[in-house]
Amino acid sequence: MKFFVFFASFIFLSQNAHSQDDKGVGSFWFKVLPEKESLLTKGSSTERELKSKISALIWNIKKAELKNWKKEFLKFGNGKDLFLVQEAYETDVFHSTINIFNGFEWNLGASFFYKKYANAATGTLVGSQVEASEVLVKHSPDYEPIVGTPKSSTFAKYPISGKNVELLVVSVHGINFETTGAFRRQMNQIEKEITKHPGPVLLAGDFNTWNDSRTTFLNSLCVKLGLTEAPYKNGDSRMSFGGYYLDHVFTRGAVVNSAEVVADSIGSDHKPFLLELTIH
Repeated sequence: MKFFVFFASFIFLSQNAHSQDDKGVGSFWFKVLPEKESLLTKGSSTERELKSKISALIWNIKKAELKNWKKEFLKFGNGKDLFLVQEAYETDVFHSTINIFNGFEWNLGASFFYKKYANAATGTLVGSQVEASEVLVKHSPDYEPIVGTPKSSTFAKYPISGKNVELLVVSVHGINFETTGAFRRQMNQIEKEITKHPGPVLLAGDFNTWNDSRTTFLNSLCVKLGLTEAPYKNGDSRMSFGGYYLDHVFTRGAVVNSAEVVADSIGSDHKPFLLELTIH
């Protein structure tokens, strides 16, 4: 219920939507860096290429706030080749958890930094045992009202064993308490980067598609880009608002062998996705 009250309050307060030219009152608590300074890389990879059969964990982790998060992240992440995380947050528990995965490179696209918590960053994360050949962070063109912070998307490219193309992985957190126009601008920004990439794509995360116009636009955009939504097991267990699902997984140039939503997970307010795919 608190989410819906909070959501309604933001909609009421955001009638005069602003962009990055108006940072909002949140500038007292939050610091936003330019995109080119927002990539934070931790760890070191041990592999040179992804195998053509790939397993992935995709999850909005709610800033690792809930007590079951670490236990579940270790369980669901065991043996995974890729991690696509939203609301990653550089707390002690977060760092101690990802450090357990030996030989991984973690690329965090910071949306903003918490000034009062040692400038700890939060944003979208991509992790792999393979060193990314290229990593890019994009901030949403529009900022969330009141708090004055953007949402981030992290793009990472990985070589694939036996293939002459790379896999583009995109971890997305969609703009939330803003207009459909703001959502479209962010998705068009993502479209631009995917259009440049001729190879396979994994696009996933919390898109905040909480109404028909957002959902329809995202689906149309993915059709345009040749992306197909994964056939989820337990798909109805995803977080929803007003009958619309917020989290999605899309692929191109790959066969999805399985895509399960872990319905009984309690480590976050969002449910994790366990994905198995094979690159063509």
